[in-house]
Amino acid sequence: MNRVLKENAYLLFDAYNWTPRIWIPGKQAQWGGRVHAHSKREIENLVYESDFRVVDSRGIFVITPYLYRHLPFFLVQWIEVLGSQLLPGLKTKTYYLLKKNELNP
Repeated sequence: MNRVLKENAYLLFDAYNWTPRIWIPGKQAQWGGRVHAHSKREIENLVYESDFRVVDSRGIFVITPYLYRHLPFFLVQWIEVLGSQLLPGLKTKTYYLLKKNELNP
């Protein structure tokens, strides 16, 4: 993306922080393909090395979205509210908004 985007351009993407899918070998194909998890530190290092900066980041989903599809909506809402209060730093995914740095003359 560094090669394609102009300076001061924005990039929005998401990354898994953790998911049970990476712990169950051989089942990834059944569940939509292999998933890779990345720590926030790993993402921040890649962002810095790629000449971007993090403008904002927000964690979402207390448990994996795959499980949410099989739960009643009221239960999903309850899990998210309770989990956000008790475990705010342990979200399964993080959305990142990046901005490409200006070129140095």
